[in-house]
Amino acid sequence: VITVTLGTIFNLILTIVLFKLLISSLTSRIKLLSENAFRLTASAPLLELKSSADELAVVEQAFLNMAAKLQAVETAKQDYLAAISHDFRTPLASIIATTSATSRGLYGSLSPQGVALCLDQGQKLDALTRTVNDLLTLERLEAGMLELDLNVHELGTILLMAEEKLDAQYSRSAHVLERLNFQNVAASLPVSCDSDKLVLAVQRLIEAAIIDSESPAHNDNNNSDNVVKVSAKAEQNNSLIVIAYETPMRRPSRKFLFDRSESRHRYEEGDERLSSLQTSLSLSQELIEKMNGEIIVLCD
Repeated sequence: VITVTLGTIFNLILTIVLFKLLISSLTSRIKLLSENAFRLTASAPLLELKSSADELAVVEQAFLNMAAKLQAVETAKQDYLAAISHDFRTPLASIIATTSATSRGLYGSLSPQGVALCLDQGQKLDALTRTVNDLLTLERLEAGMLELDLNVHELGTILLMAEEKLDAQYSRSAHVLERLNFQNVAASLPVSCDSDKLVLAVQRLIEAAIIDSESPAHNDNNNSDNVVKVSAKAEQNNSLIVIAYETPMRRPSRKFLFDRSESRHRYEEGDERLSSLQTSLSLSQELIEKMNGEIIVLCD
């Protein structure tokens, strides 16, 4: 009886110990797998997984295969972006310079229609260049490779720089800037930000408001009474910028423009005019959130 009792107790203790060892091993491997999942999303090097031949090893191998494919896709994407940056922007800049020189008559006299066509194509090429630059900046931001130089600036200075950018962009459309109205803006309002990045975000948002507030029937030679209003205020040491404008036809809130999961497939009548700005709008959202700020765009 004593021998059987001791044997039973020993077997019970051995079972408990082996069970704990098994649970500990499985728990450590699951934690390692979870850590690698976080590292994969952060593009960090993966930890080495322990080799085994059980059912969990099938899951681990499937994860490694998926990680290898995702890393291959990421590498291909980086190569593609590098090609865009070098093989696309360089000749595009050359084409823009040639078009500008042609419009000024450096390669011979052009008719007024030819000059107007060169200037129009130059503006379209500039817009394409801005889109490519926004795409590359957005990619660097999402990859954590874009550093922000945060300092305290006056809001008036920020808006003045944005206005200068817009002035250069719409140099052939004088009526556009006549519609821009900075209301209730305290020029000395302190804003903690990266000035260049905030100017970029505000410029892109105002550009979207200008395009959206124009009737599709209007062109650059037509005037529009819809005014893009920019206001700002400070609450608890946080600055809030509001961009408001009216559109030719009433439509629901434009908030969905900042929802990247919906903006690519949800369009209403007239929204096609903003389809080319989706990258810029996404970049504006990312930059503003990165600087812990808030910009509200109101559309009536």
